[in-house]
Amino acid sequence: MQVNFIGHGLHSENQINVGDQIATSLESNLYETFYGLVAFAAVSGISKLLKSIDKARGNYKRIVFFIGVDNKGTSKQALELLVEKNIESYIYHRDEEFITYHPKLFLFEGETHTRVILGSSNMTHSGFFNNIEASIQLDFQHKSDKQGNKLLSEIKDYYKDIFSLESKSVFKLDNELIKKYDEQGLLYSQFSLESNTEKEMPSNDGENPENNIEVSYPQDFEFGQGELPDDRPSVDRPVELSETDFENFDIILPQYVEYKNTVNPTGVINDATKRVENRPLVNWYNRIKELIRNEILPVELELKLIEAGFPVGDGKYARSAYIWEQNFQKLKEYMVLHKQTKAYVPQVKDNKHPDYALGQWFARQKLRKKKKVTPYFLEGELEKLESPDIQFRWETLNAGGKSDDDVWLDSYFELEKVWLEREDKLRLPLQTEKEGGWLNDQVTIHNNKNKKKAKGEIIKLLPERASILEDLCGKHIWNWEQYKREQILNSQIERYLEFRKKYPNEKPESDRSFDDVLQWKSQTRYRYKGDTSEKNKWRMDILNSDRVKFPWDE
Repeated sequence: MQVNFIGHGLHSENQINVGDQIATSLESNLYETFYGLVAFAAVSGISKLLKSIDKARGNYKRIVFFIGVDNKGTSKQALELLVEKNIESYIYHRDEEFITYHPKLFLFEGETHTRVILGSSNMTHSGFFNNIEASIQLDFQHKSDKQGNKLLSEIKDYYKDIFSLESKSVFKLDNELIKKYDEQGLLYSQFSLESNTEKEMPSNDGENPENNIEVSYPQDFEFGQGELPDDRPSVDRPVELSETDFENFDIILPQYVEYKNTVNPTGVINDATKRVENRPLVNWYNRIKELIRNEILPVELELKLIEAGFPVGDGKYARSAYIWEQNFQKLKEYMVLHKQTKAYVPQVKDNKHPDYALGQWFARQKLRKKKKVTPYFLEGELEKLESPDIQFRWETLNAGGKSDDDVWLDSYFELEKVWLEREDKLRLPLQTEKEGGWLNDQVTIHNNKNKKKAKGEIIKLLPERASILEDLCGKHIWNWEQYKREQILNSQIERYLEFRKKYPNEKPESDRSFDDVLQWKSQTRYRYKGDTSEKNKWRMDILNSDRVKFPWDE
């Protein structure tokens, strides 16, 4: 079963709405019966579907509407239009207070396919255009979807008295019925003599029964740019990216761009397109949609699609949470395998590499945060990535732009974990260990003055990589032994200054807690008094500084 969320009115980037999906489904040859159950109807909603209904008459065995007249939410002119166009329609009305006929259900059935659209959209301008609406679209094939068949059976069973016209509350729509309801005050008029404009009742569930509002809507707008379900049989096996997908992409994409520029500006390929001779384009479009739904389309291809105006967002939300969680668990396993404290999965260029798909998913999360690709983060996803045990790396480290960047960064992240866990901060990871040996190699390359390339250029560590190591280890990493000597000397001096503060005359009497200081003082005077060598200049500068003023002549 394909499950898609259809929302419109809240975000401007929505590319389809319920009206699009109804029109596209009516024009499709996948279906042969249609039932539309809505609480309210207006001319603005019906008129935009007339073109698709006319096309459907050639394929459909039955097209029927069941419309409500409660709360004065349906217009007289809308019902008159249905009668005028000879569209089979019925009114459901119970003359009981506080009971409102309120469904918004659109059911399409065919020999092999069923589509159910269930949500909040009435067949009005507000329901199709202005309101913030939410609907769920379910597509399934009878032969392979038990859950879908169960759903269809439950819907038909629930509404059986309405569909069979046996309900005492169902009335055939004709002009006499319209006149009756109009005289009873159940309908409103969309035509205003004063302003010569159409009016439409907001969907108010009876809370403001006398309120109406003049509305304007895009006269040149036409529905029909929706999407049809995948017409291939459903199979219970994972979708996998193939080499053919890569080979076809650059071949078909220019054809798609031409189609979008010359045939359909929305970029959607619907049932009308399937009647043309360019079957490879249709098959490619459906395959791309399948890869998008399963979130395995490579990022570099997705960005090309976005640039070309491909509707990558549509149909992507249905399985997103489930697939996202699967990849998130794979990320956690990857971190354990690679002993990472912060999540990082490099993108590899070889699509046969075992980590290729995870690397693509990892990169997509960065683009989702920047809102460059959809769907944007669902509830809880961003929090999981930024949790203390994941610490997702949002910024890509620039390791110089070389072909071995990913390999280098993998080694760097292994070093990072070891480096941060060191207890002795003056001790480097052992060179006999993998991380310590790698760090020593980087320091050697950075400090290299002799080893040259074939053309005579001295081999040096890339500046970008040197900067990354300096951010972790400090700039003193390139001369660590000297740094360590300075740190040790400074710690000894701090101890000496503490001693001198307590005993200004530097005579502790019977206090033995400073024996180590007195020993250091004696050894320093013995080893370095009068030392003017270049290698010990740094030491003498510290000892002779105003802060220390080491007593050489005591």
